Amino acid sequence: MDHLCPTWGLRVEAEGRVFAFTGDTGPSDGITKLAEGADVLLSEASWLDFPDQPTGMHLSGKQAGAAAASAGARRLLLTHYSPWTDQDALAQEARDAFDGPVEVVHAGTTYTI
Repeated sequence: MDHLCPTWGLRVEAEGRVFAFTGDTGPSDGITKLAEGADVLLSEASWLDFPDQPTGMHLSGKQAGAAAASAGARRLLLTHYSPWTDQDALAQEARDAFDGPVEVVHAGTTYTI
């Protein structure tokens, strides 16, 4: 992953299903490798896309969607967003870049992989 300090992504394969989690990262080819063909990609998306975003930190909704599309993931869940971020806009950015289902994760919700 591409972050200011060392961070790791996680890929879990079990019973024919694949779950991938980006951890903190900016755009990176590592996300594509991590999430290749994943049933679910849980991606951080800390902010809405904006010009001159800092590099090596976090993804926008648009960048998370592009990463999911590049990896061929089947479903995208967005997490690690700021509480003041417009969650609908964040999800729409991801949908604009990714054709699969997109959801913003909320505390206490469970997801089936």
